[in-house]
Amino acid sequence: MIKKVLIKSKVVTLLLCFILCSCTPSSDVVFHTFKSVNPSGWLKYDSLTYTIPIHKKEDLIYELELRHLAHYKYKDLILSLTHNFNDSTHWQSDTLSISLADNEGRWIGIGLGSIFQIEDTLYIKKSQQPGNYTLKITQLMNDNFIKGIHDIGIRITPLYPANP
Repeated sequence: MIKKVLIKSKVVTLLLCFILCSCTPSSDVVFHTFKSVNPSGWLKYDSLTYTIPIHKKEDLIYELELRHLAHYKYKDLILSLTHNFNDSTHWQSDTLSISLADNEGRWIGIGLGSIFQIEDTLYIKKSQQPGNYTLKITQLMNDNFIKGIHDIGIRITPLYPANP
């Protein structure tokens, strides 16, 4: 009985911390949004497309936030990132492999219940020019259809945050 109460207490504390951190406003965030993956699964060439407005020239950090479910059957996720960050008329593609589990199969990300989140830095872009940019993300796993990826977020912040 005591063990059950302690577990519930830890879960409630973790949930409250997550909610408070999520609600804390940050004037340093340039862009932050999540795109949901189809709950029935993610087809190999279905893209998540992000339209990113940049309003002033500055050095930026681009981060990827990935949420997956406990029933995701792989230890990693391989993604194709196609973007026009350097020049709005020139497209560039990169491949990103994200480890989601360690060698024993334990999830690496922070989790609550059956959902886990992991973050990774994508780019550090010096002197990003103002403009509207696009980032397209597709999965490159061997299976044409994968289940268990919940959503993917893009968060952009200044490389040198303003002093408080």
